[in-house]
Amino acid sequence: MATRKLKGFTIIEFLLYIGIAGIFIAIILPIITRTIKSVSYYQAKVNVRNEFSKISQKIMQESQNADSLNILPNWGIIFWKGNEYLELRVTKPNLISGTKLTGYAWSYQVGGIALNGTTTEQSPETFQVERTANSGCQITIDTPVESSFLYDGYAWSPNIGWIDFRDMSGQSEYGVCEQPNGDLRGYAWNDVIGWISFNCIDSNVCATANYKVSQSNGRLIGNAYNDVIGWFKFDGDEEKIYLWDGGNEELFTNEFVKVKNLNFENIGKTTRFNLSISNIDETKTFTGTSTLTRFSK
Repeated sequence: MATRKLKGFTIIEFLLYIGIAGIFIAIILPIITRTIKSVSYYQAKVNVRNEFSKISQKIMQESQNADSLNILPNWGIIFWKGNEYLELRVTKPNLISGTKLTGYAWSYQVGGIALNGTTTEQSPETFQVERTANSGCQITIDTPVESSFLYDGYAWSPNIGWIDFRDMSGQSEYGVCEQPNGDLRGYAWNDVIGWISFNCIDSNVCATANYKVSQSNGRLIGNAYNDVIGWFKFDGDEEKIYLWDGGNEELFTNEFVKVKNLNFENIGKTTRFNLSISNIDETKTFTGTSTLTRFSK
């Protein structure tokens, strides 16, 4: 029986094959990369369009079924039907840049609370909450806590006015401090609603109401509490839409998008809103905008 001898590759053949494979990879790899990017781009665009449609349909459906609407400018809207309501709102980010806080906190009862800016009153005033290094911060006149930073200055709400983060009378009767682990402690003060607590530990209520605000990666995240109006929410870098019916909160938008703008306005007998959303990837953002009209009942 005849036998065949198996020949191995010579060095020249091996190098030749390697060269051909290298040329092939050099040609194919950019095509694969472009295809992956194209698919990602398309998927991001689909996610944005789907969410845009979902949000728009929800607003139109609820507005048509509602007896009346209560607009929260630049934040959201409340749909009233009898004594029941559904609130749709956008969370807005906050940021610690150097010693200054920017952005917003939120309350379901009074709306947005700005951490810096200029008031909209007839005599506008600028305001700023600041965060400065301090190792001996006091949350009351006789309660120092281990701290890395103290907070001072004023936040502003168009509905309840100034929120003072530290007693500036020199008595140190109250204040807000940040501990080395990032948790905030202490109290802010408002002349209309009183004390705002930033950590359940200070009020000794953690067993029944476990809440706190924490600093993480330059953002404030969590809940503060007031006995009169309830929760103040700090949403970090979220830009999402939540639904609230007075007892339950539901995240309405998905993780793939950010809500960049949701603005309502009354024009004559119509209520109009402008909606803009983008995909979550800050390096390649896609935005859809539109204006829809609801004729008031």
